[in-house]
Amino acid sequence: VESMNDPKIQDAAYQSITGQWIKEDRAAAMNHLDSMKPGQQKNQLYQTIASQWIRESPEEAVEWIQSLPPGQGRNQAFQSISWQLGEQDPDLAMQIVKDMPPGRNKKQVVEHLMQRMIHNDPEGALTMLDEMPPGRDRNNTIRNLSYQLVQTNPEKALELVDSVSNPQEKQSMISSMASTWARTDFDSALEWVESLENDKTRLQAMSNLGSTWIQNNPDAAMDYVNMLEDPKEKQQMLRSMTSSLAHQDPLSATALIEDLNDPQLEAELLPNVLNSWANNSPLEAAEYVASMDAGDTQNKAAVNVARQWAEFEPEYAAEWVGNFEDHKSRTKAYESIIQTWANQDMES
Repeated sequence: VESMNDPKIQDAAYQSITGQWIKEDRAAAMNHLDSMKPGQQKNQLYQTIASQWIRESPEEAVEWIQSLPPGQGRNQAFQSISWQLGEQDPDLAMQIVKDMPPGRNKKQVVEHLMQRMIHNDPEGALTMLDEMPPGRDRNNTIRNLSYQLVQTNPEKALELVDSVSNPQEKQSMISSMASTWARTDFDSALEWVESLENDKTRLQAMSNLGSTWIQNNPDAAMDYVNMLEDPKEKQQMLRSMTSSLAHQDPLSATALIEDLNDPQLEAELLPNVLNSWANNSPLEAAEYVASMDAGDTQNKAAVNVARQWAEFEPEYAAEWVGNFEDHKSRTKAYESIIQTWANQDMES
């Protein structure tokens, strides 16, 4: 191998024989490694040896890596074993991280370990979190970790999210936690969300639950909505529910809105449902609009459907609009189609 002139071929050769060499004669392999000049080739061999050794004896492998001189090779060796060690011996992995100097390599090792521990050992991952500096990476880790903890330790999950300084990000995390938990234990998730003290956070989290609730138990979901006294809270819950239904069963979504017997809520909720319906099946949405009672609500709905339909079939949308009896609605719909069509031509 040493007689090879091409560095790339030589690197590949070293990588291919090192694993077997370590198995058969570790001392000789180490002596050869010590005699090599510092550089990328040596650093890569550090990684290969560490990855091989960690499978056989984690503590010996860690002790060897710790004995290496500080630098890129030592850091890369730690990084190469972090994933395996996080699964085999998380306590030892955490000790290694604490001994590493701050910097990019420590950050990468911590991220590798956290990816493994979040799923296998969320409580242990909490300890590892202390090694992460404040910032986006730490917040993303908190988000992923909280999803795991909320099902087993909701108080700890909420405490963890409370450490996030950005109010909007914190609110988003709590809402996502509620949705995640609701998929496996809806009743517990609902009870937890209702106990949240911050009104704005509770409202957003409850709205997230609504999209799941209306799919799984529509009667119970509507019973809950009808109990709500705050109009804003009721509207937000209904928007979440109808938007969720609109993707899978738009007829059920429109039936829900009709059953509310509230013209103001109908005017607020129906456009979102029709936009979603028209995006998936414009002809069906158009047929539904045609069946509505004549009036301002129908006219606005028709314009919305025409606008959405024109995104991908402007000719058919224009033909349908030509049948509108209301002159004002027909004009608005044509203007919307023409604008959509012009935008598409400009983009193409």
